[in-house]
Amino acid sequence: MAMRGWGTILGLAGLLALPLIPAPARAWTLSVCRAPDSAPYTRPDGTGIDDRVATILAEAMGAELKIVPLPDRRTRTLRRFLHGGGCDIALSVPDKRQGFQTSQVYYATGFVFMTQDGGARLPASLDDPALGSLRIGVAGDPQHPIPPVIALAKRGLTDRLRYFPQARLDDAATGRMVQALADNEIDLAILWGPTAASVAAHRPGLRLSLVTPEIDLPVLPMVAMFTIGMRPGDLALRNDIDRTLDQRWDEIQVVLRDAGIPTRPVNRRGGAPREGRE
Repeated sequence: MAMRGWGTILGLAGLLALPLIPAPARAWTLSVCRAPDSAPYTRPDGTGIDDRVATILAEAMGAELKIVPLPDRRTRTLRRFLHGGGCDIALSVPDKRQGFQTSQVYYATGFVFMTQDGGARLPASLDDPALGSLRIGVAGDPQHPIPPVIALAKRGLTDRLRYFPQARLDDAATGRMVQALADNEIDLAILWGPTAASVAAHRPGLRLSLVTPEIDLPVLPMVAMFTIGMRPGDLALRNDIDRTLDQRWDEIQVVLRDAGIPTRPVNRRGGAPREGRE
């Protein structure tokens, strides 16, 4: 009996001497607000730029990704979901957007000139004299002009404009605008860069360049900077997101490049300016 007792004690001692193997950390959930399908940001098959960046962030942060579909694309809807705890983050939120805590900027894009092979050359800038002889298709309408339209009006070119009212929000309307370019009804189109890139991916022969100057004096911007948006005051998550953007910076830039998004250089936090793409 005594021997068996000592054997048991020694066996237990041996077990206690074994190195402890920590239990695997439980994955946490990163919930992402996702607007209705709107190429190139979101797509039904999950290949939109926001879809892919969300996957990169969740993987790098050791989180399970939860997609929270939004009923519409309105900023107030997104703000309501975030503030109410319906989701943790949203992608492609303009820098310093009111009502959001924002990460470091991870890309900058803007409005573009679009022409097609065999047609008018791409203007050098909003001050290019050639604009005075071109038929220019623009997104929006006279009551809600986009910044390039305001800039062209300042230059006395209002009579050169043809409006495509829904091309800011509706992919089909954007397609009609691009078709007008193909049918030689207009010589030049001006529209939002990511939208233009999405269309150009399926229509060979289209040429794009970012509208310049980036800021039409005194304070009319042609470009915007984009971040990850969170609830105000969520500094811990903001810091985690910033670190992850640093760690996966190059991978995220590849996502933008693959989608053909025309970008301007932005400063990586604590690093040198990163190359953009036009």
